[in-house]
Amino acid sequence: MRFAGQDAYHRYEGLVHKAEEGPRLVADLGKKHVMFLKTTGH
Repeated sequence: MRFAGQDAYHRYEGLVHKAEEGPRLVADLGKKHVMFLKTTGH
């Protein structure tokens, strides 16, 4: 698999309206190539 071991996860909290979310996304992505957004399904 092309992205095996290269996936990151971020807790999706809805649409981003504030700049503070940017650094958290970057931190969660790290050096990975793919990011999945986790949601509670609500």
